[in-house]
Amino acid sequence: MAVDEYEATYKSYLGEFVDQVFEPSNMSALYSAYESLIQEYATQETSNFNSAVDQSEVHVTDRNSEVENFIN
Repeated sequence: MAVDEYEATYKSYLGEFVDQVFEPSNMSALYSAYESLIQEYATQETSNFNSAVDQSEVHVTDRNSEVENFIN
């Protein structure tokens, strides 16, 4: 970013987001809760539901790491 102050603020917001919202263990718990609510119905619609949930958890971990690397 061209303005250092804006970059610092942006990185601060990203840090807060990955530490408080998009944190892997929090997201995994959220995914598990929703998975248990809809799994019976979702598996009737598609055979790869469980795989999709697993991929979502991997995505969170990967993105969290990418953001941590970017802000540090």
